[in-house]
Amino acid sequence: MEKFTPEKEIASRQGKVSREQVPEKATEALKELELRELQKSEQPINQEGNSKRKIETIRPWNNYTIATLEGSESIKIFDEDAKPLEDFKPPLSSKKVVVNWTDADIKKKVGREHISNDPQYISNNVVLMLDKAPIELRAFAKKVMGAKGLISLGQQPQPVELIASELTVLSDKYVVLTTKEGGFFTFVTKNEKGVTLAPKDWKRLNPSDPLPEELKNEVEKLLGENEGYKQINESHYALITDVGVNIFKTGDAQGSPVFSEGIPSVERNMAIDPSNPNVIYYCQSSNPRNVVRLDLSGEPNTWKSVAAEFPKKYESVRNLQLDPTGNFFLFYSKEDLVVVTKDTLDEVKRVPNLTQVNFDSTGRIRAVDKDGHLVIYEPNFAEVAEELDKRRVAKLADGIQFQDIFDLEASKKAQKGGESLEYLEPLRVKYQEQFTDVLSKITTQEGVNQIRQGFNKLRDALRQQGLKQNEITFIIEGLEEPITLKEKDFAIKATQEALVSVRATLASGLSINSVSEARAEMEKIRATEALLEGDLRQEVHEVALELEQRSVELFRQRGGEITRDIHGLIERTKTDLEGFTSKSQMGDWLEFRYPQLKSRLGSLAKDVPLEADEAYKAIVAARTELQTIASTFEDKFKREYAKVREKASERIGATVDILAQDVDGLIERLRTKGFTNRTQAEQYLSSSEAKKTLETEIAGLAGDNPDVAKELERGLKVRISNTLTEIERGVLTQVAETGQQMVMFGETAFPKWEAKVKEKVERKVDLTFEEDAKTHGPGVKAGDILGDVSISIRTSTGKVEKVRLYEGWQDENEWRLGLLTYRGESIPPSYLTAKEFKDIRKEYGDWSQGEKSNLRKELQEKRDALKEVYSRRQKVGERTPDVDGAWQEEYKAKLQEYATFAAENHISLLRRIDQIKSEPEVEYTNGKGFIPEWQSHWVMDRQTETDLEEMAKALKMQLDLQEGLVNLKGHAGTGKDVRIKMFSSLTNRPYFGIDGTKWTTEFELSEDVMLESKDGASQTVKVPSAVLNGITTPGAIVYFNEFNAMPEQAQIFLHALMDEKRSLTLKTSSGKTIRALPNVLLVGSMNPNYPGTFDPQFATRSRMVSLEIGYPPLTRKADAGDRNPNAPYDASEALRIARGVDSLADLTYEASLERNEYVKIWDKYINGIDNGAPEPTGTQKFDIDASLALVQFANNLRENFIKIFEKSREARNALPVSQPITGRELRRAAYALSKMTPEEKVTANPEGVARDLLNKYFLTHIDKKEDQDKIRTAMSTWTSKKRVRA
Repeated sequence: MEKFTPEKEIASRQGKVSREQVPEKATEALKELELRELQKSEQPINQEGNSKRKIETIRPWNNYTIATLEGSESIKIFDEDAKPLEDFKPPLSSKKVVVNWTDADIKKKVGREHISNDPQYISNNVVLMLDKAPIELRAFAKKVMGAKGLISLGQQPQPVELIASELTVLSDKYVVLTTKEGGFFTFVTKNEKGVTLAPKDWKRLNPSDPLPEELKNEVEKLLGENEGYKQINESHYALITDVGVNIFKTGDAQGSPVFSEGIPSVERNMAIDPSNPNVIYYCQSSNPRNVVRLDLSGEPNTWKSVAAEFPKKYESVRNLQLDPTGNFFLFYSKEDLVVVTKDTLDEVKRVPNLTQVNFDSTGRIRAVDKDGHLVIYEPNFAEVAEELDKRRVAKLADGIQFQDIFDLEASKKAQKGGESLEYLEPLRVKYQEQFTDVLSKITTQEGVNQIRQGFNKLRDALRQQGLKQNEITFIIEGLEEPITLKEKDFAIKATQEALVSVRATLASGLSINSVSEARAEMEKIRATEALLEGDLRQEVHEVALELEQRSVELFRQRGGEITRDIHGLIERTKTDLEGFTSKSQMGDWLEFRYPQLKSRLGSLAKDVPLEADEAYKAIVAARTELQTIASTFEDKFKREYAKVREKASERIGATVDILAQDVDGLIERLRTKGFTNRTQAEQYLSSSEAKKTLETEIAGLAGDNPDVAKELERGLKVRISNTLTEIERGVLTQVAETGQQMVMFGETAFPKWEAKVKEKVERKVDLTFEEDAKTHGPGVKAGDILGDVSISIRTSTGKVEKVRLYEGWQDENEWRLGLLTYRGESIPPSYLTAKEFKDIRKEYGDWSQGEKSNLRKELQEKRDALKEVYSRRQKVGERTPDVDGAWQEEYKAKLQEYATFAAENHISLLRRIDQIKSEPEVEYTNGKGFIPEWQSHWVMDRQTETDLEEMAKALKMQLDLQEGLVNLKGHAGTGKDVRIKMFSSLTNRPYFGIDGTKWTTEFELSEDVMLESKDGASQTVKVPSAVLNGITTPGAIVYFNEFNAMPEQAQIFLHALMDEKRSLTLKTSSGKTIRALPNVLLVGSMNPNYPGTFDPQFATRSRMVSLEIGYPPLTRKADAGDRNPNAPYDASEALRIARGVDSLADLTYEASLERNEYVKIWDKYINGIDNGAPEPTGTQKFDIDASLALVQFANNLRENFIKIFEKSREARNALPVSQPITGRELRRAAYALSKMTPEEKVTANPEGVARDLLNKYFLTHIDKKEDQDKIRTAMSTWTSKKRVRA
């Protein structure tokens, strides 16, 4: 444990400073901490009759104080004037809590006849184990269980009674009283409408009453605290034992502690910093020497506790806590209340015999004085804290040891302020002297870098000590310029050395290798070129020009040599690949060797000057050929691999094409690796050489075409993120009893489209040998011809087809060639000689006899022997090393015997043949139609998730009832089209879109006739519509976009498709009727009452199931535990904007909102929710503020539009917004935000930028200039608002 001296808090991480070093000014007495008495009860609250009782607990609740007394049967409540409430009476006020085991409600809760804590009853169906019993009944059961370890509910006539002794205000809704044994009852202090009740109207929940789940969870944590558990924050909790403190991850009940420290008798002396829930303080209760501070930020392996010694000795410390401002510790020492400052641990107040100290919501203290009176104090913490700030500044000059400043860690954000700064002048002078001294001793570039880091850490150290931003600026002003001068000195020196090296290379003659080295030297110079001046900078330019000219000449002269070397490289690569025999070899080559070859060619291409075009073309052609080779050979081992890449002809075009295909290959490999969870996939990606090379090459492309590079980078991140989410959400894909995969939308399961399977009918299946014609030749005997074991299938329709045993499998070649093993034995290949096929055919003849098969009998005997050995293993917990070791050897021998028999007799092939014979016929499979691919700008926000779940419910009803059309209705730009394509993508369904217009006819909706020319003659051809193609495509979604844009006649034509008939009549085919397939989904959308639309008639509407799709909400419901009464701002629309903003995009890719980094930052930065999210950078803050303004201004515009559109009473006072603002305009605004430079954002106003973007991309839709001006004038007065703090 690191130690720090409390009177020098700023040196807490830098070294110990003796008390003698502190200036006299800093050791003067602080302003006294005063406790101004506001109220005092007339009578001692512990008085009952003629006797005084010991006070167990007092707790503030709103303006009331709740108290319990030892030995008393009632709870007392006092009002804001410290007077007892007379109307809070028994049985409401009773401390007794009773369980009657014969009570019907109790029996219903238990659900069994007995309760036990004896493990022998775990499997007994009539016994409920104690740890599974309702939490509110466990203490009562344990009390009567006794040594028997079992109670029978029907044989417990006597009620069990416990007395509450501890009181906790869980929230503004619940007050819980607990017993020493762990029993409890609860007061509900709000009614169903959320109105706070007077104590006399509280509802009491006893163990027999139903308890809300939220209450159960909170009580479980509360009872855990009584056993040493303490919840610190959302991520971690502490277990305090007699010998130390242990920190665990929340939810990891069976895991090991992530941090432990041996410090005895901490008991209840653990306090959480109210200003930072990641920081905790604790100390031992007996003879404590120090207080320990632990910061839980970052990874647990970086945590380091820091101990601060008490300036004076205390025999004991009890109930350590922090005041609400976080500036003072309070604790009991013997019978006195002691208050010390947090930063120095100096004692500033001692109040004899003041007990039961509690802070209420206003920061006032409620306690009991030495005579037993309830007292309410108002402390002057703020005044003393201000004085402490001044003392802290005074101590800084002697407190920070500059030689250790490099060990400081980054700390909390500084606060802004603006008072006189003259008192900081000595400190500023001191640091200038120290920096000057250190700079004079620096002799290396590393030293300059270190002093630059030290300067940054000094600034952070000052922040850590609570200095305000203007104070920090005053202190460090003038320190940076000398550092910059020193950086210039070293830059000049390094440049001169590099120029000497490059000139020497030029003088000795360039080679292909030395070109790269010389250019690398020049790249180093460019990194510091801004620090160079005049002649030296000119010299750099001259040397760079000479290097470029000489490079051009070199590549012109030796271009043929380069071409020959590259050709040899490609030929050697082909030879290596042709020698591969397994998919694993190919996979290793793709992950490791292939990226190295590409990187080598890429570096060479980068070194080729633009003028050496022939050499450059040869390198690009080689890269293209290398890519083609990789694709061709991977396809040889894996049929699903991406298509062979096309040869690129242009410089950037070739690179982009190759990189895009590399992205496809990486994603395809990630998807088909068979990962069962996200962690496995992320570990694979972190070690993927292919991914690292891909990222490097995309970064290299940015120099030639930054826009294309950015799109490639974003596409890669989006596709990786979506694939990881697919892997993670694979857990959410359920399988129904029928075998149908179901995609979960919220709580709604919807069938994922899969191939339809016909009912199995009789068909003929034969075992055949499909010879490989390439193995024929002179001297090859008939028995030596190679081929595949195949199955010849004659279907129920008479169609004959042949399939290899593993045809279509992703790793077919590994199975086919026998490259896999089972229990150490190779799995027999299905690609073999004709002679070997005869043996298999003979074995299959025996195998196909079923129960009469000798092979099957012998295999079963070996399986039974294996089972018998397994059944003889010692039970878990009873195993001994010698006996279990002998058993393992015997079991391995039997297992090997079984595996050998299976391999020698081709059991795996025989079983595979049985599988193919029993497979039903597949009528059709996926792939027909267009399944939308998830787009990079699509965002799964709260609103979208809700909409998709409602769609799933409605479409499931359509499938079940086989009628209707789901109609998405809402204003323009609410995302109706995107919702449909999202749903189609997630459920794997082909998408057919039909755009309705006022010219849409019945023929365009069914089948049309057109003329075409053939062999010089004209003929009519029937052309099926998208509707007809859609309803006859299995699993399709047929989408009528802008349904009400179609005229009434066209709408009526679709009635038969939308009702139970689900059919279209083809007038061009003599009235032929085509029924929609049962698994086809019909969906439409419309903007109701928009100009140019046709309102559907009643008959049409009755065939629709309409869902309202609205704009994203401005606010959302607060999370559980969020006590701020002001509604938080919803992140949905801001998340969509952020996806298109460069500084924020990387934070938005996570589909799970609970894990989405941007949503967390939004909730912390905008909504004031302390969730541990990182602090956004300056550029990110600007973009988030601009997004907030865009969202709130857009909401204002929409509200005015809706008033005008709906012609409401408020329309007369509304702005003339005649056009709705949609997500399209906001997406363009996001694009424009990305085009702003960080320098522009430093001086720009986010709200002003938001107004400008809305002027540019939205107001131009408003035709009347007068209306534009009115809206623009109103917008100039609008301001964006973050959530108001509680």
